[in-house]
Amino acid sequence: MTDPERLLLRAARGSAVDQLLRAGAEERPDGAALRRTLAAVGAGGALVGVAGGAQAASAAGVSTGSGAFAGAAGAGASGAAAGSGALSSGAALSSGAGASGAAAGKATAGLLLLKWVGAGVLAGGVVTGAAHVASAPEPQQAAAPSVARAPEPRVAPAPAPPREQAAQPIQAKAPDVPHRAPVPVETSPAASVVAPSQLSAELAALGRAKALAVSNPGLALRELESYFAKFPGGKLNYEASVLGMQAARRAGQPDVARRYARQVLAFQAAGPQADQARSLLGQ
Repeated sequence: MTDPERLLLRAARGSAVDQLLRAGAEERPDGAALRRTLAAVGAGGALVGVAGGAQAASAAGVSTGSGAFAGAAGAGASGAAAGSGALSSGAALSSGAGASGAAAGKATAGLLLLKWVGAGVLAGGVVTGAAHVASAPEPQQAAAPSVARAPEPRVAPAPAPPREQAAQPIQAKAPDVPHRAPVPVETSPAASVVAPSQLSAELAALGRAKALAVSNPGLALRELESYFAKFPGGKLNYEASVLGMQAARRAGQPDVARRYARQVLAFQAAGPQADQARSLLGQ
């Protein structure tokens, strides 16, 4: 437990507490004055107890702020006077007039005593409060419970992404196709590509023979003989052979008809014209 803090050192310079403490220290009475004052208070205790506080405050010119402290001091002094009344009652009874005169003569000393007692009461209360505050143990702050920090989970490193293998193009093997010889396409002489001048000449000659096949089949046969002589490998030889076979039958020349029938079968062995040729040949 430490000593209480000195209020005189702690109070701000010029404050009410500072002025009151310094006034009490400066106006402290000596021992003789204290004894005389106590005797005077014992003689006139009742009077001082009733109106001593108010008269002392007005006579000393004490401020309103210190009047309360003076009243409290007067009450304390009254109690002290009552306690010491028995002690000084004999003196009061034996010399009532003298005591009253002494009380009047020592009024000034009584006022100083009351002021000093009030200052002492105030100082004692403040000192007691300060001592209580100083002696009160400071509340110890409860130590915050240490929270055990959970270890941070170790994060496993992410596996490296697999290297993308270069996609190799899959070459589909084509199935082996057996090689086939090209099939020759049989084309009719009319579908063959020939020179325009030759084809035009063949068409003109064959057109004349065809026009004569119905009305004059014999003349049509002569036109066909002229055609074969002029175009032995012509593109329209198949059509000319069919027309000659039909014209020879109308003209009544079976030998010529069979000759043209053989040419028709040589060019094309299937079809209606081929059937006519076979019937002429008796096949």
